[in-house]
Amino acid sequence: MHDGPNSKKGKISKKKFRIMSKSENTKRLQKVVQHLQAVDTSGDNRENVLDSRIHYEVLKHLTSVGHAPDVKTLHNLCGSKKYSLEDINSSLDRLEEGHGLVLHPKSDPKKIWIIHPFSTTPTLFWVSKSDDEKNGWFAPCIWFVEKT
Repeated sequence: MHDGPNSKKGKISKKKFRIMSKSENTKRLQKVVQHLQAVDTSGDNRENVLDSRIHYEVLKHLTSVGHAPDVKTLHNLCGSKKYSLEDINSSLDRLEEGHGLVLHPKSDPKKIWIIHPFSTTPTLFWVSKSDDEKNGWFAPCIWFVEKT
């Protein structure tokens, strides 16, 4: 018996997740990019915008290409004329500080190890669509693995 917030009459309920189609996901990601481009990038807000953009670009690159981008790739994706490599490295540090991602310890140049819900290195947990066991990603912990 389980009496947690997801229980119904003492039974564990399973949440069901719908996997978005590639076109739905692309449209959603395009809206995020448009929003990020429209946001004021001056003053204190500049760091927040860059952090959000880097987080987005890492997830997009990982899910479309199959691996996390390196610092130079992030620099190009975020606008090499707008931001310096130092800006990109500082943003990665802030994202790690805020638990938005985890960098490989002592990596130089910086390398992304985990960006939830994905791990860039093999783990015990594999996440994929229920009908596609070959294509998927490693998850850093069981928290992100749930059958539908």
